[in-house]
Amino acid sequence: MAYVHVVRHGEVENPEKILYGRQPGWRLSTRGQHMAETIAEWSDTLDLGALHVSPLQRAQETATPVSQRHKIAITTDPQLIEAGNKFEGKKFHGELVADNSETGQLTIRINHRTFQVKKAHPLDDLIAAMGLDKPKLRKLKEMQAPMPGRVTAIHTANGKIHNEATTYP
Repeated sequence: MAYVHVVRHGEVENPEKILYGRQPGWRLSTRGQHMAETIAEWSDTLDLGALHVSPLQRAQETATPVSQRHKIAITTDPQLIEAGNKFEGKKFHGELVADNSETGQLTIRINHRTFQVKKAHPLDDLIAAMGLDKPKLRKLKEMQAPMPGRVTAIHTANGKIHNEATTYP
């Protein structure tokens, strides 16, 4: 059985709350560096065959301790990149005002403007196309890794989906 471990970069030094997106030069914070070291320690039990990493500095810095511990080179893959965003480089302040789980409606405030939005995930269309049932759907949604330092190991066997996710402090 083959495993793919997906690791999101560690926390970025960003005291001004700027949407950095694809911008170069964003480095890990001290906490982010600790996250990278923790991920490297966690990976000691893995038999890694390759390390494919985004060209962004924060991703490279997150992967470096893993590369050093396993003595494998980082393969920089330009396709592993943030989605484009017209707000890149701008400051933001966002907060969740209300979350109605039953209807999927969110009320969010971004830079003093309030918006009503419906929860949706790009993954939903794929899940529907795959015809997955509710338990498999929940499992896939649990696998999303929105926070820095979250590792998701994904494997499939006989049509079953399994993941192991760990969040590091």
